[in-house]
Parts: sequence; structure tokens; C-alpha cells
Amino acid sequence: MISHEEALLRVDAASLPDLLHPRVDPEANVRTLARGFAASTGAAVGEIVLDAGEAREKKEAGEPAVLVAEALGSSDKEGMLAAAAVVTGPDGLSSHDLVLLRGAGTPVVFGCEGMEVDAQSGEIRFGEGKVAAGEVVTVDGSGGRILCGEAPVLGPATGEDLEELLSWADGVRTLFVRANADTAEDAARARKFGAEGVGLCRTERMFMKGGCLGAVRRMILAERGSEEEAEAISDLEKGQREDFEELFRAMSGLPVAVRLLDPPLHEFLPGSEDLSERLAASETSEEADDLRRTLETVGALAEATPMLGTRGVRLGLLRPEIYRMQARAVAAAVGSVRREGHEPIVEILVPLVQFPEELKRMKKILREELKDEDILIGATIEAPRACFAAHALALEAPFFSFGTNDLTQTTLGISRDDAKSGFLPEYLKENILEEDPFERVDEEGVGRLMKMARNLGREANPDLALGVCGEHGGEPQSIRFFQEIGIDYVSCSPYRVPVARLAAAQAAIGRPLPGVDGTATS
Repeated sequence: MISHEEALLRVDAASLPDLLHPRVDPEANVRTLARGFAASTGAAVGEIVLDAGEAREKKEAGEPAVLVAEALGSSDKEGMLAAAAVVTGPDGLSSHDLVLLRGAGTPVVFGCEGMEVDAQSGEIRFGEGKVAAGEVVTVDGSGGRILCGEAPVLGPATGEDLEELLSWADGVRTLFVRANADTAEDAARARKFGAEGVGLCRTERMFMKGGCLGAVRRMILAERGSEEEAEAISDLEKGQREDFEELFRAMSGLPVAVRLLDPPLHEFLPGSEDLSERLAASETSEEADDLRRTLETVGALAEATPMLGTRGVRLGLLRPEIYRMQARAVAAAVGSVRREGHEPIVEILVPLVQFPEELKRMKKILREELKDEDILIGATIEAPRACFAAHALALEAPFFSFGTNDLTQTTLGISRDDAKSGFLPEYLKENILEEDPFERVDEEGVGRLMKMARNLGREANPDLALGVCGEHGGEPQSIRFFQEIGIDYVSCSPYRVPVARLAAAQAAIGRPLPGVDGTATS
């Protein structure tokens, strides 16, 4: 008879996602239409659609759709997330969009070599094979395959044995496990998988919803300080409040870290190429004038390197009305669900903070709107400068959340999307790098900065709580490292929560640490 600890150590935590998603029956006789990179685990059957808007319409009608496109952009997010599965060609998805799809449990196959989509005829070619829009296919996200027709799909292999194993893990681990969840649906799924809160709510995903997206665009295009801008902000605040209320109800009694708007504003507008095509086809002078104004705004907001440009706290300080609106929506939602008898525990994350003065000024702006000292305001640590300044930032913030995705980019000087479609595969093949630094945390680079931030931050504020909200928070070897350096909680996509629970237990067995509270404290 082996002990619980021995049983926990014998299970490969990285294999759990395959058990938690639907999968193609391995005994089934299926014909493979095409192969690509297995980007997001799971399997789904649906009719092929070639447009993100059509995927959204199919979902509203209760019909599963497989979204197939050579490439998808930021304006396609809502349709991507509505699809039952997503298939793209090489460079067809940004890493950020892939993270969102993984979090939603959407099977994804990308990098299908030789894939050609003819939007006019509705035909898709995969080398010698071809298929058309409207035909049914099965996407095997675990195996990187697109299968002809409706293949037999087995349900998630969850059961009492897995639940018992994870209960043993919960009794051993000292790291708390939260989830990255942007909707009430995500939060409910995460809670079902044992999440102890939300470590990252990306409010920009709320902005991408149909009704909200229109208000966001009106706000961006309106003249600053105008009545039109005020109306757009009011509409957006209403949508944000409703989304927050749903999320706080779903996570009642558990902490929710709401990250204020992070991406640059141009991501919410149509692309210049799309606008130019629409302008050329415009039928009225009024329509043409509107499109020209939008094109001018897109041009004015364009940046050579948006990831390092006007985003996060920088955007919040230059356009404080946006963060003020979000703070009001959070405060109103907290009050509303509290009156209903729920117990909202809310934290606010200010993104991309590097300078103490940024955080001081932003806290002043937010406190004027929040009027609730129970709502803690913390900082995301996403750049080396923030790690170097951790002692000063810790005097302003009761908690840090390491955004390890961006911290890896800024530390290594690597664009995640460009690297994965460029030199990184060759570096891994030639063993220049042993591991993909976006999959497993780079301990010698990013890890040393995290340890520096921990040391400096806790010297200034011994009660400083530390979390990780990048996807590394669901990777077993990274979790072991986070345990070693004294991180309080990790946060990962909902389907990786069981992985993190088990991996945290395995790390504790190997290197036990005293338990700490997973909720940030003032």
C-alpha cells in the first residue's frame, strides 16, 4: 500500500488536460484531412465557417462551428471564442489569442502547411485534400489533426478517482491556485476545477463583446471631452458593471483580481486595410466621411511596437476617464452583489507599472472613484525595471502579480509571436535553448528578476503578497520554481487548474514551505 504522497508523485501532472477535455476515440476509423500544430487540447465537431462573424451567429443559433482561416486578427476575437474549434495556417494566431482559446477550452490546430482559403468559392485546400464551407469536420486539438466528417468523440475522463487524487493534493500543497477568468462562465468552470479565486480578469475581453465593442469604438473616435465621448463611456460603464456583477457572483467568497485595460486602443478598431477596402466600396458621402475619420484615428494611434507603447498604466494616465469608468463599474458591481447577499472580494491590478510615481498617481485616480478601502490596488510586474524598483513599488502596493508572459518578452528582448514563427523552433531543435521560455519559465533570466523583486519588495513590505498570472502558472516545472522562491499563489487558465493543484502538491512534497494565505493582504 503506497502513501498519498507517493501516489501524488507517480502522476504526470502535465497529462491531466487530456483527461479534462473531450477527445477523439482512439479506436475510431477516421480519415485525416490535414495536420498542423496541436495548439489547444480537446476535440470538437462542427460545420466549417470562414468568417468570425458567422461563427458567432452559429453559436447564437446553438450550432457548433469550426472557424477556418489563414489568419485571424484582434477584431476576430469574439468569433474565435464563439467557435467550437479553430483552424489556421502558419502565423494564423497571436500568442495572446491562443492563450484566450486555451482558457476557453477551445480545440485549436494551427500552422497547417499548404492551407489555402478561397473566400469567394468557400473552398479550403490542404495540399492535396480539400473541403468546403458548410461541410462537417472534426478538429483534434490534442493530436493536431483535422478529420473528415463527424468522428466519435469521447467525453472528459473525470471521475471519483481524479477527485480523490486532487483532494490529496489540496491537503499537501502550500501554493494557492487561482484561475485566469474573464467571464462568469470562465469563473464557474474554474471554480468547478477547484480554483481558489481569479488571479487575472482581463477586462479587455469584456470590451470585445458585441455591444461593448461599439461603445469602445465610439469612445475612441469621439472628440475628447465631448458629449459623444461621455455617452459612449456611460454605455461602456453599464456593460462593464453587468459583466463584473456576473463574475463576482460566480466567485462569491473568493478573491477576484481585476486587471484594468491593458492593450493599446488601436486593437479595438478595424484594421487600416479593411477600412481602405470599405472606403473604396462606400456608396454615400456620409459613409465615406465616417470611414476616413476612422482611418485617420487608426493612423494616429498606430505604433511601431505596440507592446512597448501606449498601453497599461501609460494609457490609464493619458486617458484617465477609461480607468475611472472601470473603477466606478467595479465599485458599483461590488455594492450590487453585496446587497444580494454575496461576498465579493475584489482586487484591482494596474498593468505594466514600472515607476512608483505611476502607481501613486493611478491609486489617487482610482480611490476617488472606488471609495472602498476593502478593494486592494496592486501592480503587475511585467518588465525588468519594475523588478529593480520593487522596494519602492511595494510601499504603494499590498500585492504584486508577475505577468510572466510579458516579463519573458521584455527580459529576453523577444517578441513571442515573432519568435514562435521565426528563430525559436530552430533554437529548440539545435538545443541553443533547452526549453521554450514561453512554456516553462526561464529561471536564470526571468527567475532571477522575480527573486530580486521578491527580496526587495518584502524588505520594504514584509506582508507583500506575490502571485503569478502568466500561463507559466499552470506548467509543472515552473510551479516547482515558484514554490522555491516563495510565491503565494499561481493563476492559470481554468482547464489547467487541476494541473496546478497537483503540481503544487508535488512541489511541496519535494520542498515543503510554510503555508501562506492566498488572498492579498493589506
